[in-house]
Amino acid sequence: MNSKPTVNSKEYWDNRFASGDWETKGGNKQTRYFYELLYTLLPKHLRIQFNDANTQYTIADIGCAEGDGTKLLAEKFFNSKVSGVDISEAAIKKAKILYPDIDFFSTTNKQYDIVISSNVLEHFKNPFEHLRELFTYAKKYVVILVPFEEYERVSEHFYTFLYKDFNLKFEDFNLIYTHVIDANKDIWNGKQHLLVYQKNANLSHISLDTFGIKALITREEQKMQKLQSAKEQEIQKLEKEQAQELQKLKNEKEKELQKFKNERKKELQKFKNERKKELQKFKNERDMYYSWSLEKERNIQEQTNALNSIYTSTFWRVASKYYTLRDNTPIVKQTFQLLKSLKHKGLKKTVKKIISKINKTSSNPVSNTQHKNKLKKILQEHKNKTIVILPPLVDWNIPLFQRPQHLARNIAKQNILYFFATPNGSYDSIDGFKVVSKGCYITNCFDLVDNIEGQKKYYDLSSTDNGTDWSFVKDRLDRGDGIIYQYIDEISEEISGHEIPKSLFEKHFNILKDERCIVIPSATKLEEDVKEHRTKNYKLVTNGVEIEHFSQTIEKEHYPTLIQNLLKKDKPIIGYFGAFANWFDYELVIELATKRPDIEILLLGVDYDGSIKRYHLEKYENITVAGPIDYKELPKYAACFDVSTIPFMINDITESTSPIKLFEYMAMKRPIVTTNMPECRKYDSVLIGKTHEEYISKIEEALTLREDENYLKLLEKEALKNSWESKARDIVEMLDD
Repeated sequence: MNSKPTVNSKEYWDNRFASGDWETKGGNKQTRYFYELLYTLLPKHLRIQFNDANTQYTIADIGCAEGDGTKLLAEKFFNSKVSGVDISEAAIKKAKILYPDIDFFSTTNKQYDIVISSNVLEHFKNPFEHLRELFTYAKKYVVILVPFEEYERVSEHFYTFLYKDFNLKFEDFNLIYTHVIDANKDIWNGKQHLLVYQKNANLSHISLDTFGIKALITREEQKMQKLQSAKEQEIQKLEKEQAQELQKLKNEKEKELQKFKNERKKELQKFKNERKKELQKFKNERDMYYSWSLEKERNIQEQTNALNSIYTSTFWRVASKYYTLRDNTPIVKQTFQLLKSLKHKGLKKTVKKIISKINKTSSNPVSNTQHKNKLKKILQEHKNKTIVILPPLVDWNIPLFQRPQHLARNIAKQNILYFFATPNGSYDSIDGFKVVSKGCYITNCFDLVDNIEGQKKYYDLSSTDNGTDWSFVKDRLDRGDGIIYQYIDEISEEISGHEIPKSLFEKHFNILKDERCIVIPSATKLEEDVKEHRTKNYKLVTNGVEIEHFSQTIEKEHYPTLIQNLLKKDKPIIGYFGAFANWFDYELVIELATKRPDIEILLLGVDYDGSIKRYHLEKYENITVAGPIDYKELPKYAACFDVSTIPFMINDITESTSPIKLFEYMAMKRPIVTTNMPECRKYDSVLIGKTHEEYISKIEEALTLREDENYLKLLEKEALKNSWESKARDIVEMLDD
């Protein structure tokens, strides 16, 4: 019985090519793709040089298979002499038939100006022996394309290439170019790594930027920031645990001491007439207990002192200043890392390390041209329209559909061309331009729309946007563009969830003072803040509502299962949708649930900061928490509300908040009860509870208004006055001015 030939042996490949297995499994298609990719990744100056008519280079395609890639090279470098070499005589035989105008060989002893090898070396257990052989065939250049970081290898691949495998210099050849790219997943599900070596190359024009050092530094900065954040969280957790332990020990000591006092009082009363010996014995026991208690107190104090010594030590103070300097001054961090590496590893290893961590990059000039053509067509279609651009801030398709998306669609209705630039985060995957409605486009090509010329442009910025700074604003103003500044919330770390950078405050106050900018505060308190900095070019525009979305009638058979199960309890439902955060009054909701077990409370939303977990709402039988709920599905859940509510605490944040849900409740025609927020007090349809007792009383009053025709008309009237379309008109009027 004949045994199968060894994988990757000459017999193995002869069998594959002779039997047609190579073509059946897509070998020809994959080869053509790899060679197209190789040609595309080559720097332009090398593509031109390899095809120089005066030089007429000789080019050898080593490992050419059936010659499909060799043919492509011959077409691209038509001024050069291209030949193919492969160990499989069966492959060479087919190549000569397919491409008779090209020379093919099963062996070679010649030298060529340029040696090219695509997806060959990975087939060898020791690819570097064959790599050295490639260099012996080359007079001037060696071009290599291999799979990269192939941790799950196909059966014919025996080696996984990493950054460490390729040196900057190989004998007389120097690495002059390298590029890593994600391949087309339909053809090769992984990365490809292109490397170009030149014999006796002049490296004077090669810099660290040639190999992506900026991207590498940025990646390392991000890693360090993550490490610092994790360390800070660890310290905070330790502080919290130690504080809890100290409090626990203190409580135990006080409890035990109180217990002892009570026991002693009883004992003294019981034995006051006993003999001196018994009294002395009791005193001795008491003294022993005191000694034990004092020992525990000393242990607590030692732990407290140890913790305090950390924060008062010279090391901690120096380390704190160091981290502040490092995190706020990127050049200091970069310089420190470079000097440290040079000191411990030397120049050669430092350069090697930098190159070995080159960040993957990807460019698609064809796609970019298509996007430019698409934009040109859009601009022609909307010729002479004013343009409004929202820089990358949030995805269009986030579950909590908010002010930016609503205004984008409705500003476009006012004869405006609106570009919503998406960061393509967790919810979007836009490539180019996607039309949302007439005149409104989602795009990931901010750099293209940013450079539109010949039409008036405004940039729609948000006070919560960390992605733009004052230099961004000033550059646009100086070149004649306009700024619409949406001042929508109190600038607070409690809202953002992280430390507010100085650059955001700088941008905020400079915009408020620069009256070239249009400022749109969303709440009266924010408007008062604006008035302190300017006298014109501002307008109060609160949040609004998409009336058609929230006024639709939902039949009960279309209710989600969760809602249908709640309705089976046959209780009035008090509903809320939105975010759960520190400003949400959980204690008020718990008090309502406790005092009114005959009602059901439904809370729909997203856990914004983890605060909801501290209150264990699952313990209460008449409180249901669910979400987050996608904006498109939200009316199906909220349709069951008998009363809608906003139970927020009153603080600087909520005093500056114009809740979108307030107007959505109006459109739903559900009675509304809120706490004493200034932006809610403006509307006659809202029942205000200034205290916990009054809030619960207003809930009871709201239940009586469910069928009140006059009250329902009032809700409808106030909703219509606050549609997103009317808010968009208010903003566009400022542009006309």
